[in-house]
Amino acid sequence: MHASAIIVSGILFGPACPNILAAIQSNFDDKVESLPGQMTLEEKNGQMTQVDMNALTNKSDVQKYFLGSVLSGGNSDPADITPRGWLKAVEEFQSLALKTRLKIPLIYGIDAVHGHHNVDGAVIFPHNIGMSATRNPDLVERTTRVTALEMTGTGHRLFPRCLAAINVESVESGSGH
Repeated sequence: MHASAIIVSGILFGPACPNILAAIQSNFDDKVESLPGQMTLEEKNGQMTQVDMNALTNKSDVQKYFLGSVLSGGNSDPADITPRGWLKAVEEFQSLALKTRLKIPLIYGIDAVHGHHNVDGAVIFPHNIGMSATRNPDLVERTTRVTALEMTGTGHRLFPRCLAAINVESVESGSGH
């Protein structure tokens, strides 16, 4: 975790608190480093598995199979797609993961490559190739920040945004290559 600020129990620790950040990082690293040696084969398999929310026959399968990730891809949204409904759904899955023996948090994945579009009222942006075609990295960064804010407000942690690269010379020359 390389962060310029970490929130612990509601307190923001930033660059002005390097000793506290170092202690948190050290404890975090030590805990993460020790987990694989404590895990059974079933727990390791589960941690490497991402299951679509609609593929789960029972939400408790997150706990039963030690799942490392749940995905809301395509059309697998909770019944209530308001921000509050998403937060409730993600927290429910997370609480099941934290009831496992090693209490490893769940990674909840969602397709948000052009905004957090599965949420009622979210801002929707062009796809990545369209954003890249603007040749405006500041615009891409601003749209990514909006998406990040909307995602964290619904309980999601972030996967990095994909940036599609275009060959500027080909576009300008009209060659299409």
